[in-house]
Amino acid sequence: METIREKKYLSDGLSEAFNNHVTRDDLSEVQKETGVSVSTLIAIRKQEQFVTERSETAVVELAKRALKNASSTEKEARRSLKSLKSFLDCI
Repeated sequence: METIREKKYLSDGLSEAFNNHVTRDDLSEVQKETGVSVSTLIAIRKQEQFVTERSETAVVELAKRALKNASSTEKEARRSLKSLKSFLDCI
């Protein structure tokens, strides 16, 4: 189980998930909600800056958005796989 700890960098797994599933819009919206700058969020995501007490709430919000985006991507991938298999079965 991965956790977020203050004064620690994100784990490699969380960093990868954020890089793959957090959009620019997500970063902007979280900045507006929490007051943590987009540049700080990007630095945390890239493991260039560690999580602080102030940024922890923003990181949790990014994790929620990354999960939602990853779930949507997974559903799209399943639909695509079904279509591709159906197409290839007809050949």
